[in-house]
Amino acid sequence: MSEGEYKLLGEVVTLLSGNTPSKGNKDYWGGSHLWASAKDMKTFFISSTGDSLTDEGVKDTSKIIDVGTTLLLTRGMTLVNDVPVCVTKKKASFNQDLKAVVPKDNKIESDFVPYLFLGNKRRIHSLVDLAGHGTGRLATDTLLNLEVFIPIESDRKYIISLFNSLDEKIELNRQTNQTLEQIAQTIFKSWFVDFEPVKAKIEAKQAFSSLSLRERAGVREQDMIELAAMAAISGKTEEQLKGLNDAALQQLKTSAVLFPDALVESELGEIPEGWSIRSMEELSSIVAMGPFGSNIKVSTFVNKGIPVC
Repeated sequence: MSEGEYKLLGEVVTLLSGNTPSKGNKDYWGGSHLWASAKDMKTFFISSTGDSLTDEGVKDTSKIIDVGTTLLLTRGMTLVNDVPVCVTKKKASFNQDLKAVVPKDNKIESDFVPYLFLGNKRRIHSLVDLAGHGTGRLATDTLLNLEVFIPIESDRKYIISLFNSLDEKIELNRQTNQTLEQIAQTIFKSWFVDFEPVKAKIEAKQAFSSLSLRERAGVREQDMIELAAMAAISGKTEEQLKGLNDAALQQLKTSAVLFPDALVESELGEIPEGWSIRSMEELSSIVAMGPFGSNIKVSTFVNKGIPVC
């Protein structure tokens, strides 16, 4: 890939500026139109934004960019460490801290633009200066005067094909991980916050006690309680549980045994019988590295809001 030529960025791309509609006008905000800012530039593809605009808000914005447009952060604290480059998955508007990068006179493909910037990210980051209060600033005039290598068309198309497929796979994996994380959070809340398996056992006990002697014939209370807990743990109906294989059923039974069949009062409200309330400081110890030092207590993290990942 040696064929091509060096050009100034300003010869092949144009930078478009965005703006922020009045925050004081409620008619502008909370609609269905994407409005991107620095906080939305944490992934390569932008398909949703933290803030959104109404039709009225869109009319007040300076630019609406098409799907597949490259966005570049040019002002913000993030620039001290990185230069985020993202691509829109939907039409969007954006604020004044971002620039939309579009090809000039079709001299390069719009799909090639993000990879041109990513390939020169270190050089672009070296152009960042501080504008005060630790905020980074990327002067657009300086950026557009940066000399970059532009491969010939066939090589550009090869780069687009190769990296597009990789980025799409990365995005798919990210979405899958996000879905799995949401599932894990839902399960945790169900088991350890709402105590749904315990409540299911309690309801099954009550249901069994309300059965007549004739209805109890051939029904074991413990089996009924166990089945209710298994349904709560798996999110399946009791009828659906019958279609599971023996290994899956045994795993559910093992989990169901871990949950008691009664709730008792505590200082935090009702909790499962036999469970106790303990502080994080009693249950864990911290080995702190770097700027945190080595003698930080858990209470420091909790009370002062030190982020833990």
